[in-house]
Amino acid sequence: MVLSMVATRYVRDIAVTRGWIRQTDRRHHTHTSPVPRLGGVGIFIGFVISLALLVTGYYIIGRNPVYITGILQRFGPPAVLIFFLGLADDIFDVPAWVKFGTQIAAALLMFFPACA
Repeated sequence: MVLSMVATRYVRDIAVTRGWIRQTDRRHHTHTSPVPRLGGVGIFIGFVISLALLVTGYYIIGRNPVYITGILQRFGPPAVLIFFLGLADDIFDVPAWVKFGTQIAAALLMFFPACA
């Protein structure tokens, strides 16, 4: 959690300095001031670093991280797909039907991991 908080703040600061912000639109958003884009990148960075530290810790103590890596093989592809969907939405404003279709694809990958 701390890694995600630090990474999100860092990504937010970069987004603000580069002007990567979403202007408020009262029809669709409740924010009253511009919102920096790419916040999901910081969360994803913290998540990936945490997982890497967990797997490394298993190796350091001499345990086989097969259980963890098995979970990552199942949850990883849908998580990465959703991450890239959020990234594309921040950059290009992806239409709702594309978001919904991608979320369905990610859910299907969870139930049918052999398709990945």
